[in-house]
Amino acid sequence: MKIYPINIVTSTKNVFSRIRQSFSPANLKTKLCDTFERITKKTEISSHGLISVNNIHIRDFLENPRSRFKTNPILRKPIEQLVCDLDHQFATVMPLEKEITVYRGRSMHPHSKRLNRDFEIIRTAKVGDIITPDSSYAYAEYTRPLAEIERARHISRKDLHGKKVGGIMYEIILPEGSKVSRGQEVAIPREAKYQILQKTQEEDGCTLVKMKYILPEK
Repeated sequence: MKIYPINIVTSTKNVFSRIRQSFSPANLKTKLCDTFERITKKTEISSHGLISVNNIHIRDFLENPRSRFKTNPILRKPIEQLVCDLDHQFATVMPLEKEITVYRGRSMHPHSKRLNRDFEIIRTAKVGDIITPDSSYAYAEYTRPLAEIERARHISRKDLHGKKVGGIMYEIILPEGSKVSRGQEVAIPREAKYQILQKTQEEDGCTLVKMKYILPEK
């Protein structure tokens, strides 16, 4: 096999070019500024990654009168402390300096009616209504394509091929001043209230709900 030095040289130049670009003063400054902002401005709560693990128990505690987390004193104390800690972390996080839009996909759970609570809320809600679709801490994605993964979570492969995905897609406007946690995704405080701005039905059965987060009263 022949070796063509010009290709190697060209390839090497491309590699070094990419390295120089990655470590250019401009890129390094941007990365350092982003890191500095995350550390000094506290844009992400310390328990950001733990919310999803505990949300199912938190929702049960907040919504279910017969929850074992309410009836069992041994279980009640730690869940109350967890909610208290999370509320405090959200209260002290740096507020948004400008408005952003995030997305939350929802797929109807095949067995649990309680986990489908927001589907009934959205079904009867009208434009202008103020709603609380989630009693716990909700996650949202920065882009709709990422949120689509969650919207298809409980959909069968057959329905996916038939493009009958259904579900709900929340397009959420978070105004300037919103105290949300910004990590790989956005986490929103519990019992968040929103005003519905638009509600439409898409071709694949998705209910698209555009709504604006209402800043809590101080």
